Amino acid sequence: MGSKTSLLYYQGDGIRMANATAYNLSESHKDSFSKNEIGPLMNYLFLPLMMSLLFVEAVREFIGQIYFQNLSVMSLGPSILLVFLLLSPVIVVILRRLQAESLLMISGIGVVLFRFIMPFVQAISTLYMLIAGLVVAFFGIYLPIALSIRFEDVPDSLPSGPVLFSMAFCFAVAIDLMSRTVGATWDLSTGLLGILATPVLCIATALLLYRSYTTRNAISPELPSPRTTSKTKAAVYGLGFGGVLFTVLTFLAYPNVIARWTASSYEIATISIIIALIVYAMLSVHEVGEHLLMRKELILIINLLAVVAAIDLAYLLSPFAGLLAGTSLLAFILDLRLLWGYLESSNANLTDYAIFHFIGMLVLLCLTLFYVLTLVAGMLIPALEGLTPYLILISFMLAVLPSLFAGLSKREVVA
Repeated sequence: MGSKTSLLYYQGDGIRMANATAYNLSESHKDSFSKNEIGPLMNYLFLPLMMSLLFVEAVREFIGQIYFQNLSVMSLGPSILLVFLLLSPVIVVILRRLQAESLLMISGIGVVLFRFIMPFVQAISTLYMLIAGLVVAFFGIYLPIALSIRFEDVPDSLPSGPVLFSMAFCFAVAIDLMSRTVGATWDLSTGLLGILATPVLCIATALLLYRSYTTRNAISPELPSPRTTSKTKAAVYGLGFGGVLFTVLTFLAYPNVIARWTASSYEIATISIIIALIVYAMLSVHEVGEHLLMRKELILIINLLAVVAAIDLAYLLSPFAGLLAGTSLLAFILDLRLLWGYLESSNANLTDYAIFHFIGMLVLLCLTLFYVLTLVAGMLIPALEGLTPYLILISFMLAVLPSLFAGLSKREVVA
């Protein structure tokens, strides 16, 4: 069995105990899975991994279509209005009195169904963008509910549901980046490969979704323990979530963008990103590595390097930008875990999670609109010309500052 480490989180209004288990998947522990652990892993790790992968692929295509359809004609068309689908987490606040498990299932079906359709409408760009936006919208409903509900069938030997979900989401980001970075040719969401692979992924996800709905037992979307967070804090940390999404989806997910903007090469940026993903994957599944990832010193160093990367991308455009891209990606993947970890350790409720993700998506929407506006109108309106460096700095700082506060405000005590 994996060993358990107790983490004491010192927040502003007291000490909260969070049971965070670093599960060792090394060779000597491969036989440690028992039957009562395989089921929860299917529900709380593999299902979130598949759902998150479908979302990451869809939101990348969605944001890409926003840029393409408006930059290709150098004007803001009606398609720009579809970006408001990003704000779907607000629906969770409106419908929070409905049964959370039913809403979770409906939104999950929406993600799988529209992601299944996407490859077949790729030739119709506006419809393709709409379908991708619906995947993003349904996932925006699914995510806060999935993180807020606590289930009674998670063994003590495994991390909590939210911790497993955060790991799954980060692995999904890594898988998507890896699949497109190696050779810059493999993309599960486009071309013939997408038409063949996407239905298989969707069917597998649908089966996992059905299994999860019929086998797991929910305790409640509201925890019996007192909350040690507030809606204001959830909103502030949501700024970090939006900053991470924008920087990854706009800059760090594309080695060719970094190579084109700077004096770095595509090969260096690609290798840097691959190394970052491999390092994260190896450290996440090993107990010692998990402790290393959560050390305040590492959190501080890699986030400061991310700030250096932002300055380089914005002003210096040096050959080191490719190397710093991988470090920034590692920092922001870890930052996602820190932000969700704060909410989980603070016993955040469904409304807190919904506010967190709504603010994050609002930030993504605003930064995306501003970026499109600077690119489209920069040639016509002198005041907008040259604002891209400021946008890079703002997005990186939004990603770094809330995450640093969440990571550095906790104290780790090994029981």
